[in-house]
Amino acid sequence: MHLTIDIGNTRTKWGLFNGGELVQADTWDFADVEWLHGLIQSHGVGQAIICSVADKSFAQELATALSLSCKCEVFTHQTPVPIINHYKTPETLGMDRVAVVVGAFSLYKNENVLVIDAGTCATVDFVDSQSNYQGGSISPGMQMRLDAMHHFTQKLPQFEANRAAKLMGQTTEEAIQSGAVNGFVLEMEGFIKHYQNETNDLMQVVTTGGNGAFLAERLTLPTQSFYPNLSLIGLNESILYAETLAFKG
Repeated sequence: MHLTIDIGNTRTKWGLFNGGELVQADTWDFADVEWLHGLIQSHGVGQAIICSVADKSFAQELATALSLSCKCEVFTHQTPVPIINHYKTPETLGMDRVAVVVGAFSLYKNENVLVIDAGTCATVDFVDSQSNYQGGSISPGMQMRLDAMHHFTQKLPQFEANRAAKLMGQTTEEAIQSGAVNGFVLEMEGFIKHYQNETNDLMQVVTTGGNGAFLAERLTLPTQSFYPNLSLIGLNESILYAETLAFKG
């Protein structure tokens, strides 16, 4: 059994895998080390991996603690993965982006895949059918757009994202919601169309993250799928890939 842990900006996810099959997954606000030791021991976990975009030192401390129960490592730019990374500064690339790209590649091998992680920030990343990861973009997520409009102006109030926002707002709140929510969706559609034009080929579009399901429902373009645990799948694929390399070597 494998244990994968993804520590994000707003929440932490974990998943248990039997080979390539996800058998259990959940989220929690605080990583209880003793509880994790119990999970590892009760499920016979032999390998664990941790990805963190927040506190890198905490991820290493957690990996050290969990190493008392199983083999455990932190997912870094030096971790072997089954894609070719063409990012010019791999050491600055968020490993959460790598995890979701690896996850998407494992689901759609030999296909072009565009991955949209609609979380606190929205990342758009592309991996081609030859397993080349070319890079992508980072922009504010829906709630961050609302927070920024309130923070950087004197009069615009603070709102939580309304996923049913009208296109044509007739009050200040409706107008702000339209700009943040509908603007976000239209921006993602624009990215998809540009990537389709660039590739001149069929392309899968995969969404994930806290607003991934909402985005998949709102996109008017074909071939999109929502995978809530895409980062966990990608982390597990890195474990499977390392096992393959060890077997060959």
